[in-house]
Amino acid sequence: MMQRHMPIGYKMVVGKIQIDETKEKVVKKLFKDYLSGVSTYGLAKELTAMGFLNANNKPSWNHGSIGKILENTKYLGNDLYPQMIEKKQFEQVQNRRKERCQTLGRTEQPNSMVNQYTFSGKLRCGECGEIYRKYVEHSGKSSEHTN
Repeated sequence: MMQRHMPIGYKMVVGKIQIDETKEKVVKKLFKDYLSGVSTYGLAKELTAMGFLNANNKPSWNHGSIGKILENTKYLGNDLYPQMIEKKQFEQVQNRRKERCQTLGRTEQPNSMVNQYTFSGKLRCGECGEIYRKYVEHSGKSSEHTN
């Protein structure tokens, strides 16, 4: 599956993905602060206030974009991406996210769109292990196309 952006904290140098040390500090701080009790909303407000650019090069963050960073397995490292986050810390963050969802009553919705496709959550990429999911190009625009 093709991705739209390289995860925050990485950069391409001569055809190879490397850690961007300045942005790496921010990503590591997100994981650390989330574990210490700061909400995804609070983290988003902080990044926006400091003018840190998101994947679209805009200093505008929301809790969803923070959540995507916190659940991105590429930070654990693989054949393409160098490891940025230790596995133990990543797992602790995932456990806290699950606990927060339960506390806030955000449980899986069996009738939501994500759960209505025959192979949803069942197919994984043989190279990176990511779950295949519906991909929408140019979302919300007249040229929108679903793969």
